[in-house]
Amino acid sequence: MQVTGIEASQPDQLVLFWSEAAARRKPNRARNFILATGGLLGGGFIARYDGVIEEVVCGLPIRAPSQRGEWFNREFFGQEPHPIFTTGIEINQQFQPIGQDGMPIFNNLFIAGTALAHGDFLRERSLDGVGLATGYWIGTHL
Repeated sequence: MQVTGIEASQPDQLVLFWSEAAARRKPNRARNFILATGGLLGGGFIARYDGVIEEVVCGLPIRAPSQRGEWFNREFFGQEPHPIFTTGIEINQQFQPIGQDGMPIFNNLFIAGTALAHGDFLRERSLDGVGLATGYWIGTHL
């Protein structure tokens, strides 16, 4: 089911995710939530032509190059990762998404997999491994 929105009871606490189920919207309530939608390649982010990159479920801030012209290196097959592929959500040590102030945006939301910032998961060939490892860590620490 595709997640279509969220609701928060307080500025930093999620209450539910809305998903599409057949012909109706369905609320999904929980104490904690794990966002594992994938990054740019997995469909969790949308890159617009004007250079803005958006996280599709919660509208979380994305660490990304500010200009579309900065997405790729001059040397396409060079040794350095392309900045667009290291785009993602900044987190703290508990895998909670953080804002520019370093504080969690939602206390009960955790980010797993290739939605994380700073990884070059495609080049490393670690897409599935990062998803499994981060999901496992979050699950054992909740």
